[in-house]
Amino acid sequence: MKDSGALKEILVMMGIRGRQPSAEEQKLYEKWTNVYGMDLDAITAAMPATLSAVNPSCKYLDRILTQLYN
Repeated sequence: MKDSGALKEILVMMGIRGRQPSAEEQKLYEKWTNVYGMDLDAITAAMPATLSAVNPSCKYLDRILTQLYN
């Protein structure tokens, strides 16, 4: 799993603790970094927007990051 430490950090910031990132979450992270060219700082800068979600998730963050990318 590529850079699972950074992805785990993102999950913790969303309040998701105590588990490894899922395969789906890893694919989203790879899209953000490899396709969108975002680094951890750029991804975490979008994290405050997840506060409006009742249950923040990588899918929710993906929608935010996709809007920023587009």
